Amino acid sequence: MVCFLIINFNEIAQFGLLFGSLKPIIAGGIDASQNYTAYLLTGGQIGSLESREIVSDPFWHWVERLYQSFWVTNIGDYPLGPVAQLLMGAVCGVALIGLVKTWQRRLETRVWIALLISQVFIFIIFPLLRFLIQGKVAWTAQGRHLLFPIATVLPLLIFYGWQTWPSPKTQRWLALAIVGGLACWSMAQLIRVVTFYPPLLPVQTTPNALTQISHPLNQPFGNHLILRGYDWQITPTNQALKLSLYWQSPSYPDEDYKMRVKLIQHNLTRLNWVAYPINGRYPTRVWESWELIRDDLVLPLFDLPAGTYQVQVQLQGAEGPLPVNNEDHFTLTEIELPETLPLKPEIPLSVIVEGRQAVRGLSLWQANQYRGVWLPRYRPRMAVSLVWQGQPAEGERVQWLLVDPLGGVHPAQQASPRFDYFVVGLDWPSGDYRLRAEVWRDDQVLASQETGLVVTIFNEKPRRLQPPVITRPLAANFANQVKLLGYALHDRSLLPGQGVPLTFYWQGLRTMSQSYTVFTKLLDQQHQVWSQTERLPADGYNTIYWLEDEVVIDSFELPVAPDTPNGVYWLNVGLYQEINHTAVSLPLILNDQPGEVTSITFGPLKVGEPPPGVVLTPQEVAPHFPMAVMLGNPPVIRLHGYDLTLTDSNLKLTFYWESIAPTEFDWNFFVHLRNQAGQTLVQNDGPAGSGLYPSSLWEPGEIVADTAIVPIDHLADENYHLFIGLYDLTSGNRLAAPGNPADEILLSQVITLDND
Repeated sequence: MVCFLIINFNEIAQFGLLFGSLKPIIAGGIDASQNYTAYLLTGGQIGSLESREIVSDPFWHWVERLYQSFWVTNIGDYPLGPVAQLLMGAVCGVALIGLVKTWQRRLETRVWIALLISQVFIFIIFPLLRFLIQGKVAWTAQGRHLLFPIATVLPLLIFYGWQTWPSPKTQRWLALAIVGGLACWSMAQLIRVVTFYPPLLPVQTTPNALTQISHPLNQPFGNHLILRGYDWQITPTNQALKLSLYWQSPSYPDEDYKMRVKLIQHNLTRLNWVAYPINGRYPTRVWESWELIRDDLVLPLFDLPAGTYQVQVQLQGAEGPLPVNNEDHFTLTEIELPETLPLKPEIPLSVIVEGRQAVRGLSLWQANQYRGVWLPRYRPRMAVSLVWQGQPAEGERVQWLLVDPLGGVHPAQQASPRFDYFVVGLDWPSGDYRLRAEVWRDDQVLASQETGLVVTIFNEKPRRLQPPVITRPLAANFANQVKLLGYALHDRSLLPGQGVPLTFYWQGLRTMSQSYTVFTKLLDQQHQVWSQTERLPADGYNTIYWLEDEVVIDSFELPVAPDTPNGVYWLNVGLYQEINHTAVSLPLILNDQPGEVTSITFGPLKVGEPPPGVVLTPQEVAPHFPMAVMLGNPPVIRLHGYDLTLTDSNLKLTFYWESIAPTEFDWNFFVHLRNQAGQTLVQNDGPAGSGLYPSSLWEPGEIVADTAIVPIDHLADENYHLFIGLYDLTSGNRLAAPGNPADEILLSQVITLDND
């Protein structure tokens, strides 16, 4: 195999004999860890530097994961997983003790034991080397990399170790037991694989596939999908419509579309089914160009009245239905539905309301094709359908709920009066679920009843759909693709050379077919860039893998160079897509339209010392009118006093603020000049710290002066009062002032104007 790769896929002409021969073996694939290792080992000649922000996992985690994945296939919630690992650990432990005893007692076997053990360790070296370089368990501790090379060696080692324990007469049976046991365990893994995975995808690539469609079409849906035809039939018992839709994609779709199928009678929607094509098993984003996709639907009809129906199909994206001939749907055909027969429930469930059976049973619709070991098994985005029997009274409705193992409930959608379905959510926990039927009248539950366990949900990677509490919300929408919900700036005061610890909270607004890179810049007051990084979010979690409404928590550290000057800085963040080796930034959506701005700036943060000349020494603080007013509850800022200078045209005020405790807000000051009637005639607002040193960066004990100019040349001659205070510009909330419900401070000096 290695020789085949070198001969047929070498790149000697580009990289030379050594690196060109190694490239097809250790670099160039999709394994980011392997590419990164090749990059480091060859000094950047081959491989790639995709992962630059790596947090190392503990070594014992790597050993545990490698051992587990070697013995037990990591497919779902394997029922014997922990038991099997403990059992095989005991077998290996006994064998290891036996090998030590054999090594000590039988010198002639040492060479063979050494050779067998060395073959095991030879194949462990490379995964171990990858882990030591990258430190990522998920990328490097994969037991399948060891299974095939040492599959023939391991039984011999176990036999050598175990043969020291039984008598010589039973050693033959021991060998058979070891080989047979390992073979049975491999067979159990195979059975698990067969029962775990759903049926094969209905994809056809043969040239004559289109000729087999009974109703051929060539109907585009938007720019990415074409409906090439359909087949339909009503089952002999008149209980279901079998509908097969044939799709092709001339290019890769840019999102995962949903499909809506309606049955319309006399302009009334009798059945409304919305789910993902292929029941969520084959997202449209990964459809290959021009492969023929057959989507088989079986829709129950037993609760629909006889008559003529239109069958309509619609594809829905994040921005609404795809256009079809200037419509939002396509009418396939008309069908004639005869009288249907009632469906006999398979699962008994009785919900009694006022002495009558509002619900008397249900069946899981088309669940046999997803049958697992014990229960039907579903994954995220798949539809769990049910049909039920019962007769609610007028004004009553039946709400079906799936109850997860944690007690959470997930409501069903109604397709027709006795046909309901659930689309498995991205955040649903794995486990066995029960069904609950609730009979409602208006806003009150009259009665409810639950079944036993009916389905298994397997969600290998539950997605986060609800954001955590975000201390710094932003809601910056980038091109209706990704939203920056907010951020956390864990330390606002840094030393030069110290990294900026950041957490971004992203949300995917839709499924995406593009990989977006996050750029983060450190800007000074003049917008000069002092540090920047470009990276995939969340340690390499590509946006292609994000699903709709998924919240991604992205923590990293922005490096700051040791020679960065002291002062106040801001962070600038955006996303871009690489097109033809050019970075194309995503525009921000403003007033529902893309604008020219492609990044958002926020902060502030401080590197080193404050800007020169902003923070005063105690000797420099000598206000003309001393005060000692604490602001905040508990206090965070103290007003030491103020200076006042009066001229013919304006009033100049200088305030002296002292930081008592850290505050997370960048406060603004306000100055109100009021007449004797309490009317505010003139005011002046501005950022505390003169806009050079925001209050969220103030250290306890620092004193900062602010100056405000109030024009007075247009005011009448009389006495005035000055009120000042601090407020948050974002919310408008004022910083609490003790003893004043309005949270403002009345300055002691009365202003008397006399223009004569």
